[in-house]
Amino acid sequence: MANKKYYDVSNLSGLNIYQTKNNQQAIYYDPFKKIGYYITSSNVRSFSSWQLRLPTCLLAMGILFLLKINIYVVIVVGVLAYIVSTIYFHFVFIPNQPVAEKFIKPKRLDPLNEIAARFSVKTLISCMSMFLAA
Repeated sequence: MANKKYYDVSNLSGLNIYQTKNNQQAIYYDPFKKIGYYITSSNVRSFSSWQLRLPTCLLAMGILFLLKINIYVVIVVGVLAYIVSTIYFHFVFIPNQPVAEKFIKPKRLDPLNEIAARFSVKTLISCMSMFLAA
């Protein structure tokens, strides 16, 4: 039997994704509208797919290039696909999510500290010792 991968709100991460203190809810902060939106458990898969719109467009551009299509056409199609998908994401998908009332964007840690904050001290020491031993 195949293992089922369940998408959970606590596993979401990214540039404008913030977790509540108990990791039970994820909030997407829209930097253009300055509004926070809850990402519901039922929309985690859809949101994760929308987060991959840039790599998807780059992959499509690579496939078109491998099919020997003119490079200028490939670039135009890729840029247009990204623009259309971003517009759809910000004006159709995100506004259908519940609004996080009174959401104040917290200050971000630098990337290294943010990664370290996810793990226990014991785990970090183990990783560091294995890295130094290699």
